[in-house]
Amino acid sequence: MFWPSYQSPVPTIDSLFSSGQPNLIDVLNDSSAVQECRGYNAKLVDYLVQDSVLDRLIDYITEDPDPELPLHSRYKYPYLACELLSCDVDSINNALVREDSRLDRLCQFLRSQSPLNPLTASFCS
Repeated sequence: MFWPSYQSPVPTIDSLFSSGQPNLIDVLNDSSAVQECRGYNAKLVDYLVQDSVLDRLIDYITEDPDPELPLHSRYKYPYLACELLSCDVDSINNALVREDSRLDRLCQFLRSQSPLNPLTASFCS
């Protein structure tokens, strides 16, 4: 055997859930969140399909970022929210379409009469 003492590292996202219910910012700040979502991490997916979390993710995508935030994090959360929602995980997709109001918010954002910020609008694709 090549590495007899090798142990697979525990994803950092799992450590967030082992210490209780994390907040969404902690999840979005975890560098492995998108990859773990694509890998169907059950704890993460169960967290993301909660109504309050889904609504907040949509808020990140459809609302202008706070100009008081540092530039490096102003578009970080909308980008990560978009990535998590577009991971093509069945339970997330089903939770998104379970309530028409969620899809309506996304569509209304794109149909807005005012000019859209191109970067923010790209998160809705």
